[in-house]
Amino acid sequence: MQIKTMNAWPMQCVLATYAAVLGVYGTPGSLHAAPTHCEPVSRARESLDDRVWTRVATLTKAGSYCLTEDIKSKDMFDFSSGGRVTNKSPMWEVEAGPVQIDLQQHELSSNEPVAPVWVRAPDTSIANGMIRAGGGGGIWLYEAWFTSLRSDHSSDGVLNKVLAYAYQQDVEPFTGQGRTSIQRGGLRLDYMQINAGTSTRQRFGAVGVGGRRSGNSITNSRITVSNGHAAIYFFGAGQRIEGNTIVLKCPDATPSAAPIKLHAADNSVIRNNTIVVDCWSAKPEAAISLVDSRNVVIENNRIIGVKQLYKVWDERPDQYSSVIERDNRFPTLWDRILGR
Repeated sequence: MQIKTMNAWPMQCVLATYAAVLGVYGTPGSLHAAPTHCEPVSRARESLDDRVWTRVATLTKAGSYCLTEDIKSKDMFDFSSGGRVTNKSPMWEVEAGPVQIDLQQHELSSNEPVAPVWVRAPDTSIANGMIRAGGGGGIWLYEAWFTSLRSDHSSDGVLNKVLAYAYQQDVEPFTGQGRTSIQRGGLRLDYMQINAGTSTRQRFGAVGVGGRRSGNSITNSRITVSNGHAAIYFFGAGQRIEGNTIVLKCPDATPSAAPIKLHAADNSVIRNNTIVVDCWSAKPEAAISLVDSRNVVIENNRIIGVKQLYKVWDERPDQYSSVIERDNRFPTLWDRILGR
């Protein structure tokens, strides 16, 4: 039997299409260097009971840690109260720093309406793993609720009108204090994959990574939000977002939604990222939304799915944003097929 060889042209098409996909979404890079010595961390002993929510052992002292297993939240049912019970606590909390966490290519996954990981300590580093968050965000830094420096919080896509009213007492003081209330965070994420907002269950404005602290860094990572208002949402100066693939999928996006949202983020750097807006109906107005953020460097990014690089949403006389932009590109489909 004679075996025919594939014609070169179809194979070139396949390779070109593959290259185009990789051009949009990026490829995994080399792993972040793990700490030489680390303390193993796994499922908390009490959560081995089927009647207890799944949790990772809380980190209460500084040091280096390594996750030893994949951990997935379990569904809990109480038929006397109508079926599935919702958990509003995180799977993993970091309460002391500085901390280095190597996930060792393991995955944390949860379908609950809150982020699986809450970081409550400065100078926390998390690397080499995956976080899947069906119902909520991926990693929350300090405060769990994302308010806004804009006066109309619900139109900013942060809280729906019911929640905005319910949390108004928390929202208004922060809006008034603005930039003076933001302290240093020092969160560092490297070689992470975060998928948030993939479930049809309740979401509180899903955000991949965010919080109200300055001096955070996200590098060499892929962050995707399937139904929310931002993949990265930081309040505070000196944010570094570099070398990432950042994807916002948004069936019901508000105009100020964006893959990256920065408020009061003076002297931040957004560099060498692929930023994708994947929306078929309502679309954000820009790849990056800024409020009251001065001297933000936006450099050498590839923007796909939206025509505007950034938009400033300042609305008060005391708010002022400025941008230094250079060498950003909006590649066409043909550019991506050719690997440009």
